[in-house]
Amino acid sequence: MMWQRTALVTLCTAIAGAACSDPTGPCDARHACEVSGVDLAIIDSRIVHGERIGTDHVTGYPIYKPGPVGVEFTVVNRGDSTSAAQPVAGSADRLPPLRPGETARVVIIEDYTDQIHLHRSWDPSPVDARRADERTIYTELRQRPDSPTWPSEWPLFDTDTSNNSATSRPFHVAMPVLRGTLAEKPAVRAGMPFVTSFRLENVSVHGANAAPFDVVLCLWDFDLGCYGDWWTFFGRFGVPGMDAGSRYENAYLATLPHSAMVNPADAGPAYLSLCIVTADHESQYLPVPPTSCIASAGETFVRPNYQLCDTTPVQLGVAMTVTTADCGDLQSSRSWRRFAVLTLDAVAGATYDVNGGIGVISVRNADGEAADLPGPGLSFAETGTYFILVSTANGPVTMTISQE
Repeated sequence: MMWQRTALVTLCTAIAGAACSDPTGPCDARHACEVSGVDLAIIDSRIVHGERIGTDHVTGYPIYKPGPVGVEFTVVNRGDSTSAAQPVAGSADRLPPLRPGETARVVIIEDYTDQIHLHRSWDPSPVDARRADERTIYTELRQRPDSPTWPSEWPLFDTDTSNNSATSRPFHVAMPVLRGTLAEKPAVRAGMPFVTSFRLENVSVHGANAAPFDVVLCLWDFDLGCYGDWWTFFGRFGVPGMDAGSRYENAYLATLPHSAMVNPADAGPAYLSLCIVTADHESQYLPVPPTSCIASAGETFVRPNYQLCDTTPVQLGVAMTVTTADCGDLQSSRSWRRFAVLTLDAVAGATYDVNGGIGVISVRNADGEAADLPGPGLSFAETGTYFILVSTANGPVTMTISQE
């Protein structure tokens, strides 16, 4: 599920072999002085590293075992002037200065070890199992360096940037190709177990088997989900290894904690997804970037469960000081996701004045929805228990709630 990239740069010399430039004059070498100034061009690419295990009889592309695959790109200076050192494809290595007609080789290596191709259930196109594991390697010569250690006033290095990038010929990496489905959930409440059903298939054409892995559930708010340090995933479940052509189906109980909610303070919609992590993954968050989710249950309505918190009953007319936000996402440092909960047993039609309470976020009913009626103070249409959410991000909060 992960790949890594490295780059190696080699300057060709006459000693290195016949493929390298050996000019006797400034314009005698092949490609030299074809244009004025400096024109670095990528003129060739070939796979030079990887364990080849066959050729696909339909596409004609080579098939490589999962692991490092390297492509060598040949760069030549087509100009009549010597080039300056040049950044390469975001690598710490850089292209050395090249005389007219002189060439250098750039090897880009991508590591496909343990990578899995995921065909996501929300992708409207069907999976093309034969081409799903098709890969290419791309590189480019950068006009300006990205590193802050390079001078910001460094001049442009190249007069023609149209030939400064290239993509290798396609190849296959024999990796598992998984597609999946997740049963829809109309509503989920924090702390209440629910059954989740899913199906996974390994449709690899090149015979790649998937090692054992885990699946987890994650709530998403469009582009934000349980990765980095936003909200945690939940409902972790082990999946045995899957041979090519096999299917795996299961159902298990999952419980949504407040720490996994998009907004632990409020009821609202979120997207429930099934995601994959390695069996030895230790973090409570998905890896960054978040590319491991394979199936979605679509939009699900999620409700908090304030009873899970250490609530404090309101004593009418008594000053109360809230010092600790002990509800919400206790694993997050984001103050807007942490709050304390006060419970107010209110009578319909009565008005309750709040003195102080600058840290009050909102007043909610048991379903996590806005509860108090418009107007001064607090009033409610129905008798019952209501929840006052208080943030202590700016320090202790003192308030007195009295009934008129």
